[in-house]
Formats: sequence, structure tokens, C-alpha cells
Amino acid sequence: KCWVYERRDLTSITLSRSAGSACGFNQTSESYKAEDGADLAITLTEAERIHDDCPIRYDDGRNVFVDLEEFNFYYGKSSVVQLNKFFLSFLFFLLFILFN
Repeated sequence: KCWVYERRDLTSITLSRSAGSACGFNQTSESYKAEDGADLAITLTEAERIHDDCPIRYDDGRNVFVDLEEFNFYYGKSSVVQLNKFFLSFLFFLLFILFN
């Protein structure tokens, strides 16, 4: 099947599926009639981008030598807090041993 898709705005996408294995000549993303060579039209509405804080990255694979293991922790504060708790516990333990 051949799909024609179009992003209409930030949250909506329209798709049209061809009736055969190839797209019809007059088929658009909103086509659903047999005259256009399509048999299905879908309108998708995205809602998850409203609350999405993740950066959008896309790798098309053209450069195979690029290291893709890049980690950006924008909200990673829990490990710092756990490290501070461990450090304070260790400090109290040492003080307890020294003064007893």
C-alpha cells in the first residue's frame, strides 16, 4: 500500500491509503474516494507534545562514524541528592568513631 501523509499543524496529521499498491495520480492526504485512487483517510491528533519536555533529535544515518551515545540529563538531580546523603552519613559515622 502507498500512504500519503501531511502534517497540517503542530498537533494534526492527515493520512490517505491507496486502493492498490501504488499511489493514485490525484491522491492527496485527504483522499478517501476510489476516483482519487484511495480507500481510507485518517486524521490524527497528537496530544502528548503538550507535556513533552524531551528534546527532539533525529539521526538519518548518513554518517556512520558519529557517536550517538550522548546523554543529556536536564532534570537529573536525584543522584546528586543521594550522593549528598551518603556523604553526610559517612561523615557522621567518622565523627562517631573519632569521638568514642
